[in-house]
Amino acid sequence: MQSNQTLTKYLKQLRLNHNDERLIDMASKLDISQSFLSAIESGKRNLSDKLVDKIAKVYRLSYEELNQLILLRDIASNKLYIDYDNLENEQKEVVVQFLSN
Repeated sequence: MQSNQTLTKYLKQLRLNHNDERLIDMASKLDISQSFLSAIESGKRNLSDKLVDKIAKVYRLSYEELNQLILLRDIASNKLYIDYDNLENEQKEVVVQFLSN
């Protein structure tokens, strides 16, 4: 992932890579309103898991592209997900210390 990549840039680039689609074209393909998609791109609305899945299917995203989209979505929504169950005890301690600070 490029350090300056944002969800906005990612979605715009996805449209450009598909026949220079306009925002309204992407919204139509995803069966959402243009204003809702615009709000997602501007950070006013969050990108749901359901919509992420729809984008992945409609635009035939690779595994890497899907993971990048999810990461950018999480960064944009200021959320952090940690799969705590699969961590070793030392790793769990680091996570707890980090979250405590």
